[in-house]
Amino acid sequence: MLNDSKPTPVISAGPQGVSAEAPGSQQNAPKHSACRCVLHALGVIGATLTFIRNVVANLLFLLILAVLAVAWGLSSSVEDQLNSMAEGQTAAPAKPAPVLWLDLSGWLDEMPQADDSFSKMFARMQESASRSRRIGLEDLEALLKSAAADPEIKTVVADMSALTLTSTEQVLRLGRAFDEFRSAAGDDKELIVSAGSYTQGLYAAAAHASKVVLDPLGEIDLHGLSLSSLYFGGAVERFKLTPYVFRRGSHKSAVEPYERSGMSAEVKAEYQGIADTLWSELEKNVAAARPALKNGPLLPPAQTYLSMLEQARGDDATLALKRGLCDMLLTPEALKAMIAKEYPSKDDSAEPDAVSMDEYRALLRERESRIDSSSRLGVIYGEGVITSYDPDPRAFTPDNIGALLDRLSDDDHVKGALLVLSSGGGEFTASEEIRRSLEKFKKDGHKLVVYMADSAASGAYLAATAADRIVASPMTLTGSVGVFAAGLGADRLLNEYGVTQDGVVTSPFAVTPVAQPMPDEMKKLIDLQIGHTYDYFTDLVKKTRPLKSQDPQDFAEGRVFTAEQALKLGLIDEVGGYQEALAALERECGLKPDEAVVRPQALTIEDSLEGLPALLLKNFGSVLPEGLARELWQKALKAPAKASSRPEIYLINELKAEL
Repeated sequence: MLNDSKPTPVISAGPQGVSAEAPGSQQNAPKHSACRCVLHALGVIGATLTFIRNVVANLLFLLILAVLAVAWGLSSSVEDQLNSMAEGQTAAPAKPAPVLWLDLSGWLDEMPQADDSFSKMFARMQESASRSRRIGLEDLEALLKSAAADPEIKTVVADMSALTLTSTEQVLRLGRAFDEFRSAAGDDKELIVSAGSYTQGLYAAAAHASKVVLDPLGEIDLHGLSLSSLYFGGAVERFKLTPYVFRRGSHKSAVEPYERSGMSAEVKAEYQGIADTLWSELEKNVAAARPALKNGPLLPPAQTYLSMLEQARGDDATLALKRGLCDMLLTPEALKAMIAKEYPSKDDSAEPDAVSMDEYRALLRERESRIDSSSRLGVIYGEGVITSYDPDPRAFTPDNIGALLDRLSDDDHVKGALLVLSSGGGEFTASEEIRRSLEKFKKDGHKLVVYMADSAASGAYLAATAADRIVASPMTLTGSVGVFAAGLGADRLLNEYGVTQDGVVTSPFAVTPVAQPMPDEMKKLIDLQIGHTYDYFTDLVKKTRPLKSQDPQDFAEGRVFTAEQALKLGLIDEVGGYQEALAALERECGLKPDEAVVRPQALTIEDSLEGLPALLLKNFGSVLPEGLARELWQKALKAPAKASSRPEIYLINELKAEL
């Protein structure tokens, strides 16, 4: 039978979509089959490439994880080694020995060091870069105290040839540590110090030892004190600069270099009195330690000293021995041989049986028992110029001091804090912020005592007014209750070379004078601000201190005072050292002597860092190249607060006795 119906189309699905073919249209089949083969091959190749790409990516990811894991472990290992070095740990702890040999090569530092691993690691990096070792003053004091009570230790030898002292406070505290060792040890032990030569400050501390040894070719460099400044008045006029000086306080000597070519008569008289007083204190300190000192004062008049040196044919060491400044003239080898003769080593009789400072510290760590107390006292240091921002965790800034006070406030066992000041002041706003932080600390129920070390003047004194009690070192400089702002204008110089300034303003306060003089209205504005700040400062001192006189002419005007002068005026409460200040804090807190645990406070390096660079430094800083580590350090530093458009007002006095 014939089928009249139409052919049924064949439906097929190909790579290009759905198509319909009539049964009779097979003439196109070879063409489509070839396309399908090509496309299939391309698909296989693409899948293969994707597989390879995924495998490589996964392998790279696993490799990165492995590298990070190794770096993490290596970082921890290096940090542990650096920490061990910083803490004086050795692979094999030394055995006790009769001689404690202190190699004091480095710089003495009274500020505490943060004890976290990263801060210690970074400190070791800095020491390595500067090739100078930090010697903690409190650590050295503790070692001497332990050695005095240690029956194993018979003699202590301190090599001070390469020791750097940077302040009178370090001189006084080190000398006192020597005194306390001799007092506790009695006649049974000797403390011998030696050096190729002694600087003036070094000798003032060394004089407190049992015996002072000097190299036969060395000297004891005694030359007196100097208080001086550079003056730029002549240069300012020669280069046609205009000094803009605003101040309150007739004795605010910090601005004189801008205006004068020499020290004013009133400031010179003030400084001469200060220099004489400080030198007298230094002489008394040495004389008390060296009763053998002969032939008059510590430093005779210049002509007398030259005559004595001439008689000694220019031999400084022989003259020092003759005058009683030292006890023996010995080379380092001769000193070692002398000690070895009395305490020979079992391994080599030519060497003394001695333990080093690091080894002895490790021995003490093994012996020590952890002492805790329900009462704690914190010690905070404020050193250097007071500024609003500085990335250094040791800098004297509101952020750093505030963070340390907050840490103490969070500890329920802390009863009070001792603020140790060695600062001539700085920015007014920063000084006031620090004072307010101290006030808040007191309002939280804590006691506060301020100890003035080298100096505590101007802005540092403003901060000190928050204290319950102020104790000052006999050689401190304080006061300088005055205010100033200063700068230089270059309009005359620029005008001479054809540079001028012109424009329109809506107020004379809007212009920034560069090539034109400062407007009188702006001068008046700054002068009024200075006056207001001075009044605030003097009123604050009146309210907080038991002054003998309420007249600013007596306690302010920018004058600098010695500790004894400040005590008579009522600016401080007591003259004494660091230990007396701690005792005063104990009394303020109602504690018995040595009842509380004293804990010096220090910020860590991490406290000054933020962001991803900080994370990398923290975890992998030990294994990074030094250049990369320093680059990350710069990027990780917290950004400073936005600067104010107002001119900064300063409460500062840079006067410092140069030993």
